[in-house]
Amino acid sequence: MINKLGTLGVQASRSTPWLRWRRADAEGSNLTKLAYVMFAVVIAALFIIAIGALMIFGINKA
Repeated sequence: MINKLGTLGVQASRSTPWLRWRRADAEGSNLTKLAYVMFAVVIAALFIIAIGALMIFGINKA
């Protein structure tokens, strides 16, 4: 299950409920962790590809 706000935070030492992983069901939190990791990997890959393309085209123009 997803938290009240629909967001997931890093497990913090504070006792704020919206920054803790839900420990009630491990499967849901594992699926959401996996979704966030996949989303971060996709964003990082797009960022690296964009930087690489800019560098290559910049070198070719120069």
